[in-house]
Amino acid sequence: MNIHPLVFIIIGALVAAWSTKLGQQFSLFLYAGIAFVVYGVARIAFGIRRSDGKKPSTVHHSEAHRVAVPPTLRQSYFVCPRCRASMSPAANYCMMCGLRFR
Repeated sequence: MNIHPLVFIIIGALVAAWSTKLGQQFSLFLYAGIAFVVYGVARIAFGIRRSDGKKPSTVHHSEAHRVAVPPTLRQSYFVCPRCRASMSPAANYCMMCGLRFR
C-alpha cells in the first residue's frame, strides 16, 4: 500500500501540535510527529518508492476471479462458452460473465 507523503506530513504535524498542547508528559508524541513530518518530506524530496521500485500491479477483474482447475478434476467441471471460466456442473449461471446455462 502506497500512502501519499502529504498524509505523513499532515498527520505528523497534527500529532506534534496536539502533543505540545497536552503538556510535557506527551513529549514522546512530539518526537513521533516530527519523525512523521521528516519521513514525509524525505519521501517527497528523494522520491522514495516501494522497496522494489515498481508501481502496484493491477489485476483485471476477470483474471482475479478465474478458477484454476487441475487436469485431474477437469472432468467434473465445464468451461463457460462465453468467457472460458471453469464452472461446476451444478452452476446455473457463469460466475464471471453471468451467462445462463440452464
